[in-house]
Amino acid sequence: MPGRRVGTGLVIVGTAAALYFRFLRQWHLHWGATAQEVSGEVAGDELMPHPDIVATRVVEIDAPPSAIWPWLVQMGPGRGGAYTYDWIERRLGIDIRNTDRVIPELQHLKVGDEIPMPGYAMRVERLDPGQAMVVRSSNHAWVWIGAEVHSLALYSHNLPFCQRKSSQFL
Repeated sequence: MPGRRVGTGLVIVGTAAALYFRFLRQWHLHWGATAQEVSGEVAGDELMPHPDIVATRVVEIDAPPSAIWPWLVQMGPGRGGAYTYDWIERRLGIDIRNTDRVIPELQHLKVGDEIPMPGYAMRVERLDPGQAMVVRSSNHAWVWIGAEVHSLALYSHNLPFCQRKSSQFL
């Protein structure tokens, strides 16, 4: 009987993986983004010209880039937080507290600064105030990722916030 249960479990896992890659993967990697945004260039693309995976996600925020920028530059543990749901961070055992205000002393981020994360840091590679913040993992803490670049871009037209994440595998 145990062999049969293992076989059934493998079939279920294999079927779920096949369905995910066939029907959900592209949506998951590019939710909210148009085809033009997915294929277009964003700040930081030059830091990883041949990534194995690119995820471009877009969220519309009803505010000008100048109102969003202060929240981006204060992101990170021990800073402004990750702006996710607290219950997710607690469930993952990550001690990140999200703020509900702009913190003036965290508004002076510059290229070369490192934003501490649990077990690694994200180094600021490019900072175009009010337009783009590009950070890269500093020590490859995620075992399956050899290098990673996050680009957070603000636009003043219909799609004011775009996040692109590029990853290369070891």
